[in-house]
Amino acid sequence: MDKILLTLAVNLVNKAPHEQIKSLLLEIISLKKQDNSLIGNWHPLGFIHANLGHIDGIGTIRLHIWLPNKRKTQNPSFPIHDHVFTVNSHILSGSVTNRIYQIEEDLINSTHKLYTVKYDNNKSILQSLNQKINCQFISEESFTSGQYYSVNSNVFHSSEVNKNQFASTLVLTNNYINGEPKVVGELFLNDIYTYERSLCESVEFLEIIASLEQKLKLSKQLFIN
Repeated sequence: MDKILLTLAVNLVNKAPHEQIKSLLLEIISLKKQDNSLIGNWHPLGFIHANLGHIDGIGTIRLHIWLPNKRKTQNPSFPIHDHVFTVNSHILSGSVTNRIYQIEEDLINSTHKLYTVKYDNNKSILQSLNQKINCQFISEESFTSGQYYSVNSNVFHSSEVNKNQFASTLVLTNNYINGEPKVVGELFLNDIYTYERSLCESVEFLEIIASLEQKLKLSKQLFIN
């Protein structure tokens, strides 16, 4: 397992062809199903998150899955955020739109306020920094199956998937920096929110994984043909 994870991580770093990434992922999924180590959690932004493993010196590999018409999104929803690491995403299926924002402290023309995010086991705790900001949309780009995109640390962004669409990505996180991630929230809402990351039921998650495997294998056959 460790050797395959290492190979997958190196392939993601080098932006290897889609077919290589899919083959390695399918092998990892098969092995994790055998030892019952495939676990999914609902992320506060609405998608399912599965940690596939950490590779020393390279980073952590995560699987993200958005289901059609089923998103368990935090309420209130604050989709604009930054990270304390670089996000390197490879689109496995569907389409993801990455939006970039410019954040500046602004007491006069404030549009939002900043929250910091702390983690306590399976909880995300959003705490206001009492910092009023102006948040402006800068750009967006959509990516489809087989493509890569990256978001550097401290860059504010949101990842959007059409609510009617199934989409999945492999994410390699690396180049960690000190600090805590931040979230852009509404000006006049509460100063603290706590979200519990609920477990995706095992039976349901395995059905979702089976659907993903079918999509990846089918697209591979179409590619070969």
